[in-house]
Amino acid sequence: MQEITKLVPEDQYFLQFNSMHSMGELMDLGSQWGDSLLRLFRVQAKDQRLEAKLQDQLCLRRGPLTRLFADAVISEVALTGADPFLQEGADLTVILRLRQPDVFQKAADGWLADVRKAHPDMVDAEFNYRGHKVVAHYTADRAVSSFAVRHKDYAIYSNSHRAIRRVIDAAVGVSPNLASA
Repeated sequence: MQEITKLVPEDQYFLQFNSMHSMGELMDLGSQWGDSLLRLFRVQAKDQRLEAKLQDQLCLRRGPLTRLFADAVISEVALTGADPFLQEGADLTVILRLRQPDVFQKAADGWLADVRKAHPDMVDAEFNYRGHKVVAHYTADRAVSSFAVRHKDYAIYSNSHRAIRRVIDAAVGVSPNLASA
């Protein structure tokens, strides 16, 4: 079993990608097909702009992440969550295995600055959970809801306070993880 699965609670979905390109293709397909299929079941058509929403919410950027993956700053990426209903506001956690943490952090600081410009009401906070410093950025309306933590050579971003704690619990062995399931 792969090391990254030790970070995923046993009862969550897990999607692993060997490149940001393949993750992007899945996101594009989901957006093209998912939005279209969902429109069939709604009275009014509406563009959910899910990818843009999640990028701001998590304080991550797909294009720059793709470049960091290509430059070998990131070696692995996975998505996990409790349920797949992202348009309705479900939690999403992004797990990135870092080869060059300093280069990644510099890029992440830039993305955070961009989000702060768009959301000047963003609140910054930190808390300790099971010996891990969790950095939180959020707005009252959850347009920004980013909880980030480092564990070994992983950077973990979640849009849910509860989800980031569950990932840490799985990582430190307090609760069952996917590797042991």
